[in-house]
Amino acid sequence: MSIAAKRALFAIAFVASLGVSNSTYAQEKTVKIYGFGAKSGVVGIFGQQSEAAMQAAAAIINKSGGVTLGDGSKARLVIDYLDDRCTAEEGINALRRIASQNDAFVAIGPTCSNVAEPVFGILQKKTGDASDSGIQFPLYTDVAAKGGLASISQWAFRNVPSEANMYKAIFEWIKATKPELKTFWGGVEKDFAHSNATFGVIKAQAGSNGLQVLGPLIGKVNMKGNNLLSHQSIIVTGAGTGIGRAFALGAALQGAHVFVADLNDAEETMAAIHELGGKASYVRVDVSNEASVKAMAEAVLSSSGRIDGLINNAAYFREVKLTPFEEIDESIWDRIFQVNVKGIWLCCKAVMPAMKAQAKGSIVNIASVVAVAGQPGYLHYVATKGAVLSMTKGLAKECGKDGVRCNVIAPGFVITDATKNRPIEWQQSFLKARALSREQRPDDLVGTAMYLLSDLSGFVSGQTIVVDGGHIMY
Repeated sequence: MSIAAKRALFAIAFVASLGVSNSTYAQEKTVKIYGFGAKSGVVGIFGQQSEAAMQAAAAIINKSGGVTLGDGSKARLVIDYLDDRCTAEEGINALRRIASQNDAFVAIGPTCSNVAEPVFGILQKKTGDASDSGIQFPLYTDVAAKGGLASISQWAFRNVPSEANMYKAIFEWIKATKPELKTFWGGVEKDFAHSNATFGVIKAQAGSNGLQVLGPLIGKVNMKGNNLLSHQSIIVTGAGTGIGRAFALGAALQGAHVFVADLNDAEETMAAIHELGGKASYVRVDVSNEASVKAMAEAVLSSSGRIDGLINNAAYFREVKLTPFEEIDESIWDRIFQVNVKGIWLCCKAVMPAMKAQAKGSIVNIASVVAVAGQPGYLHYVATKGAVLSMTKGLAKECGKDGVRCNVIAPGFVITDATKNRPIEWQQSFLKARALSREQRPDDLVGTAMYLLSDLSGFVSGQTIVVDGGHIMY
């Protein structure tokens, strides 16, 4: 009920603001409101309930006489709803389609939080700015939970200032209009942080309005692998969080025994792999320390007897600050090279004897699109990632005779815990430059990594594959 109730309250409040009349409205006049959200896919119920709530709200308004237009005449509300399948690309396409309709008054959506920011990003930032070619169309949403979104565009609006206030209004309405209801059931997607956080907010508001809260029911997306890496031993460094975790999960889903290598504990990654039925072992490693890296390789060989693949993902970035190159501290410069360059060299050196003995192996080094395009304020980071590109080419030439392939993935700006607090304006510059104008997530890199690790890329070596949504093209 929560999604439907939320949408119904919002739609009723919004259309009421247009001006409701109890008199008969002119049948030939209509005001068309477009909604968009997930009507299909894993969370298809979101959009289905959203559309039903909007239709119900419009029916209530129309039954009361419709809305009063600026010239004093009456019109009825008409609802049309588009399916974005909870994907940023289709959400962007939906808004563009709506904005191009001559009869569109306003858009309401999307139903998924991950779609909100990229959709906001294609809107004109400031109304009346002739230099900004962004879409000029009003968008009302109630899922923009991320801090800073409200500043992206003056064309985007939220109907409530916070999720807490939104659910407070919902449960107060339920208490006032449905006093016979005594129990609330809730559910979460276990691996979706926003879902878990929202349930906490809902639980508090429901309880304060006299409802017994049961749950949460635990759900997860059913992911099945294709066994591209069946019976292989794959090391992923920096696998405790972010992109590394996504690589580890992806390799496990493809049948690999994944060695989750990280300087810190990686309990969440390990638990996620085991929950999916995958095989994983944790190895603590400091990639900048040769003894630690050797111990990692020895632990893998002791456990599985072979090393088939290595993803060199560990990097020094979370602590990197935007700094003019003349002001970079020498100790920071040295540290970032120790991890981002020396670390990859040490890891490649440690796994090479096993790969040579097998006459087969695949190394995937993670660089960055900034090594191709440059980026002001991050010269130390850019330089290390440029070194990764060159080092990989040299490794590919040197190790090819032993059956070992070496390639690079150069991601664009990926939203992770390490990057989410970078300036919104900076993030938006990447979104607007992409052919696929949406946020890049860790999962966007997994398919390319699995391809490079597997025999599908058996004749590919020394290559740099840019995965950035079509920002850099060459």
